[in-house]
Formats: sequence, structure tokens, C-alpha cells
Amino acid sequence: MFMILIKLCLAWKFDLVRQQWAGTLLLIFGCIVSHLLLYTAVRRYACKQLSRKKAVMLFCCLAMAFCNPFMIEWFQYVEIAPIYAVCICLTVFGTVLLLRNKRGDWLAALLCLLIAVTGYQVVIAVFLILSAVFLLIKYDYLPTWKAFLEMVRCVAITGIAGVTSLLWARWLPVKMGIAPRLSDSSMLDNLRYVFSIQPKVWKNTLNLLPKGIVAGFLLFCIVLTLIPLIIKKDWKRVLWIGFVLIGCAATVFLPHAVSSEHWLTARASVQFFSFAAGMAAIAILRAEKMRTYMIDFVALALLAVFLLYNNLITLDQQRNNQYDQEECNAIAQAIEHYETDTGIVVTGIAFCTDMQPHYSYPEIRWHWAELNMRAMIVEWGVHDVVTFYTGKPLANRGAIKPPVFEDQDWNGFDPSGQIYFEGDTVYFCAY
Repeated sequence: MFMILIKLCLAWKFDLVRQQWAGTLLLIFGCIVSHLLLYTAVRRYACKQLSRKKAVMLFCCLAMAFCNPFMIEWFQYVEIAPIYAVCICLTVFGTVLLLRNKRGDWLAALLCLLIAVTGYQVVIAVFLILSAVFLLIKYDYLPTWKAFLEMVRCVAITGIAGVTSLLWARWLPVKMGIAPRLSDSSMLDNLRYVFSIQPKVWKNTLNLLPKGIVAGFLLFCIVLTLIPLIIKKDWKRVLWIGFVLIGCAATVFLPHAVSSEHWLTARASVQFFSFAAGMAAIAILRAEKMRTYMIDFVALALLAVFLLYNNLITLDQQRNNQYDQEECNAIAQAIEHYETDTGIVVTGIAFCTDMQPHYSYPEIRWHWAELNMRAMIVEWGVHDVVTFYTGKPLANRGAIKPPVFEDQDWNGFDPSGQIYFEGDTVYFCAY
């Protein structure tokens, strides 16, 4: 589907990267559709009798799954944002079908998820978390035989889609004539890595939100949900809710257990906020009297914080782009002077880094992995970003470090020291 879209864009001379509004708008539209689909399905199939206030709060808390700081990274990958927009819609539609549970719906849900994970694998965790949480709500938090079978069906669909996705990842690249992206580490190594990153996600939310704010909210939801049941000694519900929520929490990191590299990105962890939205929904729907006002206030406050930090992260991205552009312009000016002085036309750029490279600018406060990373620090990005900002097409000569850059280490951008010419190639050493 994406290949067809690219071919059409090329035929129409429409650049998905330069026309950023297109990918951005599609992603916003995909999130809106997913949000509305999920809310409508929960109201229709899981909790029909709700007061107006609880319905409004349910709508607001479900927004956390589609409007959060981790999702912002997808808005920075504008050329592939349409893929995620399609994937998230199909994933949520699969959840809707599973909740509706008419004849053949489970097969249609499986088909939706199979297509979705072919586009982007981490949506498999979104499906399992949302489906499990709302099946829990649908069957009144009781481990009945029917509820158990529905949970098993949900896990089975996820498992089939996951195995199929792994087979696609191994078989399809070979058929296309490219090397498959296989893992160099064992699943045991991946699990060790998953355990090591738990504090970074639960406590620090990858440093993209105030420390402990989401962990405190989740703990608050658990207490509000389980304490009344414990007081009533309703142990069946307590154990069933605990079992499902522990499974959902583990599912947040399911894609990383079979990942090809130990690299936790925000865009690959958006299912964390699907779990947060599900926890908020359970707490709101279970709350009574004064507890309702407490959870309403806390949930709305958290959503307001999400909105604020979404904008702060985006503002940092704009600053990031500005600093990248300044470095590109300096490289373009150096090329112009070199061509004027020597008469040699520069056609390519080679890249290297100094001894201790900086992956984000000092002025950028909100960054994690590739979120708000410097474009001028990755070998696969420099030639494209120079062309993007200056209009000067430069071929990628690869990662080459001339002797002039050996043992060099900078703490800022120094065009006189970090740009070197030899023949028709400009060598750029990033600090």
C-alpha cells in the first residue's frame, strides 16, 4: 500500500517530505478515527449504561492512547506517518470487532491485525492491551468461562499475527533481494535488556514527562480500583483484574523481546500509553461517589500535562531543525568557496564523528533516542538533510574519517575545523 502511495506521489510530483502537512494530517486523522472507533465500541459493547459525566471522562481518558509524548515522534517521521495512520486504525478496528463478537468477527479481527503488523509490528501490543482491558470491562471483571475463552481468543489472534510478522520479516526481504533484518542477540539477551529499561519507561517515561507522574497516576488507578474490592473481599475480581493487568503491562515490551536491536524508541513504545488509557478507563468506570471526582480531576490534569509536553517537545524539534539548517548552510557556503577557489565541483559528502559525538544539541531539553536527535550526527542522514535545506544534491560517500580528523574532539560546531575537502568530496566531522 505504501509503495503504491509513493508511486502515485512520484507521478504527481508530490514530495511527502517537503509537503509535510499531508503526512501530518493523515496521522491526525488516523488518531481521531481510532479514538472515535474505540470509544464508540466500548460504549456499545462493553459498558452501555453510563452517566453523561462518566461517558465524557471515558472519552477523555481514551485520548491518552492517541495523544501523548511518545506519539510525537511519529509526527517527526512525516514521510512514513501514513503507514502508522493506517496501522493504528486497522488495529483499533480489530479490537472493535473482537468486542462486538459476532459470527466471523474474530477472523476479520485477525485479518486487520495481520495487515497492521505487516506495516508496523509494535501495533500488535496496542491490540492486545486494548482488547484485554475492554474484554475485562465487558464481562464485569469476573473470570467467567466465557470471559476466559474471549481472553484466550484475543491472545491467540495476537500470537498468530506475531508469528506471521516474524516470518514476513525473514522471508519478504529475501524475495525483494535485500538482506533480512535479523537479530544478532538471543531472546534471553532481549529479555535482559527489557528488564534493564523498566525504570526508564515506568518512572521516567523516557525523560519526556515529569519524573514519576505517569507511574503515580497508574498506582492511583490501581488503588482506586482494587481497594474497594479488597474491602468487600471480592477476591475473584481482584485476582482476575490483577492477572489481566500484569499481562497487559508485560505486553508493553512484547515487541522489544523479539527486536533485532537493543534500541528503545518512543515511537516503538506508544503502547505504554494504551495501557495508561486502559487503566484510567477501569478506574473511572469502577469509581463511585467521591472517588469519581478524584479520578476525574487527576485524569484531566494528566491529559493537560500530555498536551503541554507534546508542544514543548515539538518546539524543541523546531529548534533542532533550525540548528541543523545552520550547519547545512555553513557546509554549503564552504563548498561554494572551495568550488570558486579550485574550480572543482563537489558532488559527494563523506561523514564521520569526533571522539565523543553529541547526539542532541545542548539547548534541546526533550529528547530520547531518535526523538529530537541531531540530523547532522547520523551517516545516513547528512547528505539528505544538506540537500533538503540547501538544494545542493550530494551523493553519500559513506563513513570515512580522514587523518586530519583523528583524535579531534569538539563541544560545538566549528566550520573551519570540521569541514575538509579532497577532490570532489567534502568531508564533514560532526561533534
